[in-house]
Amino acid sequence: MSRTEYIKSMIDEKWDSRTRFAKHIGIPPTTLQSILERGVGKASIDNVMKICRGLGITTDSLQFVSDEMTIKENGVVYDISKRNYYRYIPFSVSAGLPIEIDSLSNYDTIAIADELLGKYAGNKNIYFMRVNGDSMNNLFPHSSLIAVLPQTVEDIKDGDIVVYSHNYDYSVKTFYKDGDELIFKPNSNNPKFRDYVFSSNDENLLIHGKVITYIVNLD
Repeated sequence: MSRTEYIKSMIDEKWDSRTRFAKHIGIPPTTLQSILERGVGKASIDNVMKICRGLGITTDSLQFVSDEMTIKENGVVYDISKRNYYRYIPFSVSAGLPIEIDSLSNYDTIAIADELLGKYAGNKNIYFMRVNGDSMNNLFPHSSLIAVLPQTVEDIKDGDIVVYSHNYDYSVKTFYKDGDELIFKPNSNNPKFRDYVFSSNDENLLIHGKVITYIVNLD
């Protein structure tokens, strides 16, 4: 049984209507129908997670019923027979989280093809999350998926894209160091965004990691 057939059977077993299930998990019924017709392997990561949560299963459990060994991202088909599972933080950068990313224990997992992460494939310290806002939209637009490798300020180099927080205000920017100042630069086509400059001794500033890759949604 393929993942798609498995999902279909679970929906039909637990729900009297696929339309009602789609509304329950917050996606359009036409989107759900398209997923079930084209295959779960071609659906977005977010939609697969919504379907799994709605059915009370984890994305990890799908690996045991999968005979669909490809995913499609940005028009490119990847072989996911060689893949690893990583933490997925269910929040967006810049969301002003009330707790630190590093201490989160409640998270989902996602399967990412080794081809997408290259030399970082299999590194279990990596986690994924979404970008919120347009302060880096010259590189990746709002809602893009980013992979973050935890690093300290000593590990970060000029020009690295980093996730940082100041008084729980989370953001992603390009990092530079100038003497005792740490500079976080936007990369946006909107001129309203400005540099943020902090002292390296600022106890309220935390570097959570650097962005090692990102997956862009174009629609």
